[in-house]
Amino acid sequence: MPIDTPIGRNGWRQGSVLRQADHAKLDENIRSSLRLDASIVVVSHDCDVTNGSYEKEPTVELFVVYPRTEKKGGRTFGKSPREIDFQIRVDGCDTSFIGHASDRYHIDRRILETITPDPQSHLPSESVSLLRSWLAQRYNRSAFPDVFLNRLEQVKDNIESILNREGAEISAILIGIEPDDVDVREDESYKVNLYAVMPVNLYKQASLRTKAQLVIDQLGKLFRKCGGIQLVDAEVRSENEVTLDDMRYLKRFTTDYLSNKKSSSVFFPST
Repeated sequence: MPIDTPIGRNGWRQGSVLRQADHAKLDENIRSSLRLDASIVVVSHDCDVTNGSYEKEPTVELFVVYPRTEKKGGRTFGKSPREIDFQIRVDGCDTSFIGHASDRYHIDRRILETITPDPQSHLPSESVSLLRSWLAQRYNRSAFPDVFLNRLEQVKDNIESILNREGAEISAILIGIEPDDVDVREDESYKVNLYAVMPVNLYKQASLRTKAQLVIDQLGKLFRKCGGIQLVDAEVRSENEVTLDDMRYLKRFTTDYLSNKKSSSVFFPST
């Protein structure tokens, strides 16, 4: 049932997509950066999009995305904090798009009173949940110790290559590290537990589970090559095997933090 505000009656929600023809109504600073194949998604929460007060919610946040040209396992399931691979349903078919964190803009929310969403394009509920979780993770991060990151530096490119090539079905790489908040001395080691986490439906498929185990085995070998890192365990888990108690000590591992040392994220499964 439409929310009874002008914007709500027009059908705008989180995950709505602007019509291509309405891109021309955006500010010049946004239009000038768009490619012809751009799609623009509303990412503000439903309550903010349709709020009856422009004083409380003067703007709406938009996300500019583009059709995916290359599949990289490192950016599926929101694994990368910098870019995301997700689906937009276009003419009834799920189509892959790529979005970069820097391509987000705020516009005057009143514009949505004068236009309606693209009836041929929208985000399915799974993509809305994924996008919501990915955006939240960008503001909910915890850092690994600098010494630990420095010890992994030598295998950074290998890790990224493995995940991009083979990690599409893995929703997260989780690390338990001890100690988790201390830069240890040169003669001391970090003890590490390494987990590849998969969505339940994919984990149930033996071939994909085996593929994920090969990925985590390869990552484990790379970790063992690094001095001062003692790998205790490396295994595959289903998302429903990762508990809230586990998340007290596990951290999400992304290759992005290796080039930006304070950007590793805590993992919270999408709902």
